Amino acid sequence: MSELNADNRSPGETIHSVRISWTNIRVSTKTQKSMYNCFQTKKLPKEIIRNVSGSVNAGSLLAIMGASGAGKTTLLNVLTTRNLRQLSVNGVVLMNGQTVSQQTIASMSSYIQQHDLFQPMLTVREHLMFQVLLTMDRNLSNNEKQDCIQRVIDKRNVRKQGLETKIILKAFPAEK
Repeated sequence: MSELNADNRSPGETIHSVRISWTNIRVSTKTQKSMYNCFQTKKLPKEIIRNVSGSVNAGSLLAIMGASGAGKTTLLNVLTTRNLRQLSVNGVVLMNGQTVSQQTIASMSSYIQQHDLFQPMLTVREHLMFQVLLTMDRNLSNNEKQDCIQRVIDKRNVRKQGLETKIILKAFPAEK
């Protein structure tokens, strides 16, 4: 992996360049058996994603666009190995041309859900702390967690935009 120069990294923190690629991703629901009115029925699999391929390089912006129900969130779930228990997934996901474990992918990836994850009465800093408490290693000290939050605030220019101490609802007004 090649190292990147990053202005906002902590002393001694190494940042590596990662290329993620995916080939022929196919996702469907699993066949489910159920009992209904004393008759055993099978719920047939529903295809959610069919033969999707792509790649993204570190530092690039990737837009995944499509109609509601097109499988955008499902593709993100496949790429981050999240929420896949009820799905049948085929295809290949590679990091820098190599397969990696689900634990590795999950530990270095995340994305922001489209709805209902912001706590509307928290400031941006408080919301970030809430997310850190839910997602980061519990063995990290409070100072390490605060440092992480501060790096995000600094990197995203939250303070310069005057958003650090604003309530989420005011900082990010609802779409009309």
